[in-house]
Amino acid sequence: MLFYYTARNPDGHFLRGSVEAVSLPDAMTALRNRTLFVSSLEDAATARGRCAGILQLGSVSQGALVACFRSLATLVRAGVSLPRCLGVCIEQSGDRRLRETLRAVAIEIQDGLSLSEAMQRHPRVFSRLLIGTIKAGEQGGALDVVLERLAGALERDRSVRKRIAASLTYPGIVAAATVVVICLLLTTTIPMFASMYAQLHVAVPPLLSALIAFSTALRSAGAWLTIGLAGGAAVLAVLQLRNTAKGRAAIEDAQLALPVIGAILRKASLGRFARMLGTLLACGVNLHSALPVVAEVAGSPRYRASVESLSLSLARGSSIAEPLAASRLYDALFLQLVRVGEETGAIDEMLLRIADYYELDVEIALQQLASALEPVMILFLGGVVGAVAAAVFIPLYSFIGNIK
Repeated sequence: MLFYYTARNPDGHFLRGSVEAVSLPDAMTALRNRTLFVSSLEDAATARGRCAGILQLGSVSQGALVACFRSLATLVRAGVSLPRCLGVCIEQSGDRRLRETLRAVAIEIQDGLSLSEAMQRHPRVFSRLLIGTIKAGEQGGALDVVLERLAGALERDRSVRKRIAASLTYPGIVAAATVVVICLLLTTTIPMFASMYAQLHVAVPPLLSALIAFSTALRSAGAWLTIGLAGGAAVLAVLQLRNTAKGRAAIEDAQLALPVIGAILRKASLGRFARMLGTLLACGVNLHSALPVVAEVAGSPRYRASVESLSLSLARGSSIAEPLAASRLYDALFLQLVRVGEETGAIDEMLLRIADYYELDVEIALQQLASALEPVMILFLGGVVGAVAAAVFIPLYSFIGNIK
């Protein structure tokens, strides 16, 4: 069972986290063994537990995890015991949540659990992919190699995410500037000219009339309340839709059907699938054990279903490429490279090469999209400002002309 807790550590710092235990008293005992002063402990299955889980939406930073696994790999290779390795990582880590989790893992290892079993009790910090890979390393006696591979995979994923975020930063700034400029025009400039035209009895064109009506609505508290309620209702509807299998599939179909974004999302899913499966196979996990882990962390209902179908097909003696081709989610290049990997017996290496290719392709596509969006958004911003300026000043020019 999963429990969410709120506690303070011996230094007096306020902490929120999760712990797995058989029962509520066991969870309380585990937290007290970590010298935590528990103020609340809720079962995740209850309504109060779900509310506590919402308050813990934040996660451990990817950079902290990368540094932790690299340090663990170096220390394990040097023959240092796991509790001492974790002690070094606790002192080194700058992420408070990761430090507390590692402290719990160290205590559980001293109680007789393996590293993977101890990490499995903290699913909010360590994903199934990490746990499954570490378990394979423990069974194969190559824990240091597995930890180094995991650190490399996490670092690569973090690097890709940072480059994607950097390429989308400028369009995001322009979009935010567009919204701010429009709001300023509607709440300051439009009301001023509307008041002046009303005093001068100047006839205003339909566009300016619409802008004045919209500006008046924006300046009322009821309008903002309506916008807030509508936005909240829309978010709740989307979240409710995502809680159902059909809803998640419908959202994904809509995303994949988008003209440019759909192709990028498809390639990103292919790269993620290849990276996860290739990493597990390279770490010594057999294909039948790796597929359930990949299906669990795939992050896409369609691709998760295709991985589950692949697992069933392999049990009947099928090749890897055939069921993937039947799902129509994987393009010809991906399937051809998978077939080559099967024929050469190096499917793990081929999957990692596929992941490199698609991750680079996604990065280039996003950079091109950002480059194309920049002039479009600037033109849109200029067009909006120009349209508002024209709607505001044309009646004034007409009024001055009539005076002459």
